[in-house]
Amino acid sequence: MSLVLISSMASDVALRWNLISEHGWGRQNEVQKSLAKELSANIFLLYMPLTIFALTVWTYYSDEIMTGAVSFLDWGTSLIQRLEILPERGSALPLTCVAASLCAATCLPRSSGWARLFVALTVVLLGQRYLAWRFFNAFDLDADVNFYLRMLSFVVELLVYTNSLLFFVQTALPTERSGEADLAEKAVLSGEYLPTVDIFIPTYNEDVHMLRRTILACQSIDYPNKTIYLLDDTRRPHVRSLAEELGCNYCDRPDNKGAKAGNMNNGLKAAKSELVAVFDADFVPAKNFLSRTVGFFRDERTAIVQTPQVFYNPDIVQRNLGVERQVPNEEDLFFRVVQSGRDFWNASICHGTSFVIRRSALDQINGFPMETITEDFFTGIKTQSLGYRLKYLNEPLSAGDSAINTDNYISQRLRWAQGTFQVLFTRTNPMLIPGLNLMQRIIYSSSILYWLTGLCNSILLTMPLLFLYFDFSPVRCSVSESVQYWLPYYAFAAIAFSWFVKGRRSFFWSDVYAPMLAVPLTITFIKTLLNPFGTGFRVTAKSSGKDSLQISWLVLYPLLAFFLLYVGGLTYFWAKTGSISDLESAPTMIIWSVYNSILLFLSIQLCINVKQRRKSVHTPCELEAQLKCDGKEVAVTVQDLCEGGARIKFGEPQKGRHAVRSASGRILLDIPSIGIYEMPINHIRITKSTEAGLAFDATSTEQQRKLVEFVYCQPGRWQDKFVSEIRGAANLIVSSVRLHPFIFHRGAKSPATVSLPLEHPHNQRSSQSLETLTNSA
Repeated sequence: MSLVLISSMASDVALRWNLISEHGWGRQNEVQKSLAKELSANIFLLYMPLTIFALTVWTYYSDEIMTGAVSFLDWGTSLIQRLEILPERGSALPLTCVAASLCAATCLPRSSGWARLFVALTVVLLGQRYLAWRFFNAFDLDADVNFYLRMLSFVVELLVYTNSLLFFVQTALPTERSGEADLAEKAVLSGEYLPTVDIFIPTYNEDVHMLRRTILACQSIDYPNKTIYLLDDTRRPHVRSLAEELGCNYCDRPDNKGAKAGNMNNGLKAAKSELVAVFDADFVPAKNFLSRTVGFFRDERTAIVQTPQVFYNPDIVQRNLGVERQVPNEEDLFFRVVQSGRDFWNASICHGTSFVIRRSALDQINGFPMETITEDFFTGIKTQSLGYRLKYLNEPLSAGDSAINTDNYISQRLRWAQGTFQVLFTRTNPMLIPGLNLMQRIIYSSSILYWLTGLCNSILLTMPLLFLYFDFSPVRCSVSESVQYWLPYYAFAAIAFSWFVKGRRSFFWSDVYAPMLAVPLTITFIKTLLNPFGTGFRVTAKSSGKDSLQISWLVLYPLLAFFLLYVGGLTYFWAKTGSISDLESAPTMIIWSVYNSILLFLSIQLCINVKQRRKSVHTPCELEAQLKCDGKEVAVTVQDLCEGGARIKFGEPQKGRHAVRSASGRILLDIPSIGIYEMPINHIRITKSTEAGLAFDATSTEQQRKLVEFVYCQPGRWQDKFVSEIRGAANLIVSSVRLHPFIFHRGAKSPATVSLPLEHPHNQRSSQSLETLTNSA
């Protein structure tokens, strides 16, 4: 019976593979997607009878199996030795494979499904070849402690490999919905489809300036049937006054039950529209956000349209290492690459902001889920389990504020990890909840495996130390064996990763984040297993941060301990070189130790939080404008504009400087092209013979609105940043030796400037205006 079942499933797999081939992998059509999903499900189901059979056999014949396993290890070891007895022959084949695959990958288009599958399959095969060698050749059955350490390191590598495998599975066939959005937008702009939309802005402890910016941006969205709700979970009178001033609805509640989810569910009591859009308090949408997303809901099976999170300020790695222009934001990989690939399987994650959800679908799941601290993750799972689609529009239609320092960055990641681990203890467990297909279950479960890499990284940081101090051998591997087995897999994985992500993340920079998160994630995993719901929702701080250098001590302590252990271990190993028992593995372990030391040193620098150079987002531009000085107009060009100031260039430098210096009354700025008139200037600093920096004085609500619209809300405002793998590796090497946090803290010389006399009326300024002015200049 089992043989008949297995044979029929194998035949079905072959049939569907042929059907997919006939329809073409490169075209993103519904037939292809349906067949691919059924193919994947049947491939996995094909192994289920075999697994059950294997477990049955193990129950009755475990002793014989263990004896056979020892013989199997001996046979595998001898087979590998016979197949690759010559080092030259052993390394030539995989390295040739890597070179050939690299040439093929660079020649094939990234949009081709066949090309992406070919590259992914090459990585999988090279990884399996390496793991097979590790399994057969790296264990010594006569050893004691070394055997268990090698087994542990193998299991860790297997988990890391599985995580990499799932990455390539998820990103192999990305879905591009911009064409679909173009068609849907026509129905919205023509007035054919204009459902009502409620816009939620949940807030807890954000400052009024940030909330004002977000409300003004939401009001600037080009869409007629929208209602804005400011959901205040701390019941602040000044926030209520802000809502009244700007003309949006204000909602609060007597308690904070359910955290953000409870806050939004309270807002649902007042909201009555067909759709609900959600923006975190720090996220500002583009003017075309709703016109690009609402049209998707003409399809009744669409429950959620999610857009990427992008950020208008550098993350902690970019800022603390001074690589804002050289390295993309850390989160670009997930939001711009992984989510788009998951969309193929209808397994994209709802990630809490910058999304639109159908109200009727939300009502079917009884509002935003409150059983865990990651309500967004569960919202997506629950709606998809009902058969709805979550569509991912991979266009940056809003931007938010990155974590302000390392403490907040770690706290945010730990909240995400804890919420993901909590899914194991709820009825919304993706492996158990009814309604999801097999690929959706696998992809959602991969999120749990991803956060488990923190535990894996903690173990991998510890392994070389055991070799350096105690002469244990967690990995038995000579240099020649590394070249034969590990290097081909690692080299091509780097090539494939870079090719898949299109320069949105350097392969080597991915390792920089690992040591910093390793220990905190391990502690969070253990705490969640022991007490899944013990820690409540912690809001990520969103503000400009302090102006002075800060050190994130709680994150720094374990990193510093590891780093000092590596320094001491390498020194100790050098002193006892003659007494090492496993000299063959020593070079590999030393290289591993040095690499870990470099990553730890970079992570230590990340714990030193440098102040932000700019507190406002600056927009380069070329806008014709006029300075009004005592009734005289001076023609200028605005070259850089932010909420607090501008950098201008005089059309006639000598005349412009004279007019500014001799002005006795207020100086005003007109920028007609963006609707700004009589903007009051608090201070002017002439930085060059032809340029000057302006600091704005108190601005009106209408002037603030125009500034926010221009600086944040222009369609296409937020562009991708790409980095080549070679530049990424070079920047990593430079960052490891230049000590940016220490050099930055010492400060650089300010450029020579010519300021107005101290008694000049426009020099009576606040320190905030002066800082804005200096940044503009």
